[in-house]
Amino acid sequence: MPGLTTHPQRPEPVEGPAARSSTKINSGTSRLTPDGPFHSIAHRGDPVSHRENTLPGIRAALDAGADLVEIDVKVSRDEEVVLLHDLTLERLWNDPRPITELDQDQLAGIGDHDQQIPTLAETLQLIGRTDSALLIDMDSPHWAGPSLRVVTDAVRAGVITADQAVWCGRPDALRLIRQADDQARIIFSWDESDGGGRLPADDVIKELAPEAFNPHWPMLTDEVFGWIADHGLASCCWTVDDDSLMQELLGRGVNAMITNRIHRLQELRTTDA
Repeated sequence: MPGLTTHPQRPEPVEGPAARSSTKINSGTSRLTPDGPFHSIAHRGDPVSHRENTLPGIRAALDAGADLVEIDVKVSRDEEVVLLHDLTLERLWNDPRPITELDQDQLAGIGDHDQQIPTLAETLQLIGRTDSALLIDMDSPHWAGPSLRVVTDAVRAGVITADQAVWCGRPDALRLIRQADDQARIIFSWDESDGGGRLPADDVIKELAPEAFNPHWPMLTDEVFGWIADHGLASCCWTVDDDSLMQELLGRGVNAMITNRIHRLQELRTTDA
């Protein structure tokens, strides 16, 4: 199927810290390229100062100048796409029930004010007021279709531009995104347990057509940097929180980095520049 090639006029930016960050260096809507600018990616918002995957944490990451904000999605019983990493609400919300057994009305009663489980649609409204992008992480193909529908509706309504939605997660989930949208932005994540410890096969790279390869940071050896370059991809890695490791990877020319400490990464990338 053809991609979302239309780019409707985006809403006028809302003035405020999240819309105009003094620490912003480049736009998250620009695609990652091997020779392009560095992109900072805030992992689940700003989980150091706020609860992960909540609107306050996302606002804080945007205030810090994150080029992209990574979030996790799940789907509720009534097909609402929400921000949540775990299958249950126990770790973050002290509720052992699985997200798939709850509907949106029930979720609205958990937490208070901004400290609630936001929907993907609400989050896109926030992102659309900025020049950052949202990195949507899916750990199952079950979340791909509903998430893509929310994003498609947001693009068509002019809430975001197509380049403000970026996808990552499991290969089977990304495959569904690519099949539905040949222009979708994909960052291909990988860890030591994937592929039996081997790098992805060339046919997988061709099928998914990602703009960047995103391995767990210990995998970024010189050999892997070379493999990334040979495939014409940008380099990214997750999840880097140590100062010296951030500095080392910046010095080695990584194109993007995912961190829980977005404020510190912004300080170091400015110093490194």
